Amino acid sequence: MRPRLAAATVAACVVGTLALLPPAPALAVPPDCAQEPTLPLCQPEPEPNHDPYGALTEVTRDKGIVTVRGRAADDDAPDATVLVSIAVDGQQTVYAGASPGFDTTVVTSLVPGDHVVCADAINIDEGTGPVRLGCLHYTTPAPVGTPAMVALAVSSSRVDVEWATTDDNAAGFRIGRNFGAGWTDVTTLGPDVRTYAETGLAPDTPVCIKVSAFNDFSEQVNAKCTTTLHAPLPAFTQAETSVDRINSHAATVHWVDSGSPATHYRIELFRGDQLATELTVAATERSFRFLDLMEETDYRVRVSRYNPAYEVPADRGPPTEAFRTPGVPKIIAAAIDLESSKCGAFRPATVSFTVRNAVRVTVAYDKHTYTSYGSAGAEWSDHWPVYPASDWTYVVTAYNPSGEPYSVTLGVPQTPFGMVAASGVDVVNRRLYPVRVSLHGKDGYLPLGTLQPGQRATWTMPRCQSGTITALDVRSGQSVYVGTTVYFGDLDAKIPDVTI
Repeated sequence: MRPRLAAATVAACVVGTLALLPPAPALAVPPDCAQEPTLPLCQPEPEPNHDPYGALTEVTRDKGIVTVRGRAADDDAPDATVLVSIAVDGQQTVYAGASPGFDTTVVTSLVPGDHVVCADAINIDEGTGPVRLGCLHYTTPAPVGTPAMVALAVSSSRVDVEWATTDDNAAGFRIGRNFGAGWTDVTTLGPDVRTYAETGLAPDTPVCIKVSAFNDFSEQVNAKCTTTLHAPLPAFTQAETSVDRINSHAATVHWVDSGSPATHYRIELFRGDQLATELTVAATERSFRFLDLMEETDYRVRVSRYNPAYEVPADRGPPTEAFRTPGVPKIIAAAIDLESSKCGAFRPATVSFTVRNAVRVTVAYDKHTYTSYGSAGAEWSDHWPVYPASDWTYVVTAYNPSGEPYSVTLGVPQTPFGMVAASGVDVVNRRLYPVRVSLHGKDGYLPLGTLQPGQRATWTMPRCQSGTITALDVRSGQSVYVGTTVYFGDLDAKIPDVTI
């Protein structure tokens, strides 16, 4: 089948002229909406939108102010300003006018944490508004607390500042100072810093320091004032101090001070290069005695003037006095030799000794004193002759350079009558009555004691003497026995038993 030609083409053929003409536009044929109701051309024209529209585009917080921005429009009144309601955490807070943009502010919520800001456009004329333009969030940080602080003048040129917080909400700390003409910001420190030092000041300078704890929501300030210390008090010179009364365990330091403002004196004792003792004494004191020192040890002493209003210099100068404690005098050995004196020879006994840390040793007995001298830095010995007698004791005393004594006492064996022991005798009473026993020698009768019937006794006899044992009847006083003369010689002499 041939296609149909358009009417113009047919007309051209009729006149005998073949001419190709463009086709005529096709005529639109309306759809049969009854048969195809879903076709787009079969849909009814939409109703115009009468609700406002737009968007909440930005919510930002700067410290205590929240800025809210967005846009809104209503086709029912394209040139009119659309009223926008701003709500924070569900509570209507403020209205803004959008034409089409809006920009308004609200006060930041004081409640720390996350907060929701929503915007609703109010309808103009027809429509179902208000219309939610959107919701955005902002965060309120916890507020900072007021820092507790102290400002302490630690020298004539420096003030140390310390502070503490009750929370961890600060983003940092701002430091300011005031010399009386207004506050000047000095520096800003991080959130973990708790100290600051104001340095380079002049002595006796009043200064106030403030510490501001801050974050991007709040700020709290505290301030303290103080005055730098006076310049340091002068140090003692060697001519103003001295040390005396030195012994093995003690020494006394003295100082001279007139008219200084010292409220105390600081005393430091060094053992070698190490600080052994540090203490303070009242301003009225002018001496101090160190006790419990170590013997044979080198010490140094420094005395310093002290007043809390004056700077204590870091370098208080060298110690002005040095001394060495002597050693405790020691008697290593001491003895008395009685064997050096034999009966009949009238020779003295010998007291000998060996000492250390001693410069002088005395040997004293009865009314006699003998003295030997030596070197404290060496061990040395000596001896002295002595004459043993009745109840004497022998005291050997060693002295170190400071005069400290150390003594030992030597004793000589005693008889019941206070005589020097030589040898003993046994006496037995075979009588039926008590007898009184004596030694009859060149110096007369020496009573020994009384024996009951059948009793035996041992007596120590005077050394280097001879005599006769005698006995008297206690009842009548008559002599009942005269014994053989005996000689009490050397220490090991043996006396036979005497029977009465």
